Amino acid sequence: MAMALLRELASQSLPLTVRDPYVVEQLRWLRAANFIAAVTSPPDAGQPFGTVFSLTKRGREALTLEQRAKAA
Repeated sequence: MAMALLRELASQSLPLTVRDPYVVEQLRWLRAANFIAAVTSPPDAGQPFGTVFSLTKRGREALTLEQRAKAA
């Protein structure tokens, strides 16, 4: 699921802010994997949010590898 979000983010105009708790959790995972540059609210925040500033080099590489795997 997080990779699908990464693909979606790659096609969006950044920065992008989201408030859906499920999406914010995925952003936390992508940030921890160093796939995006982002800030998120603390996990226990009453109103979660996340702002994505950019995809990192590692995130772009992950998308390229995924595309190559699908093409093979």
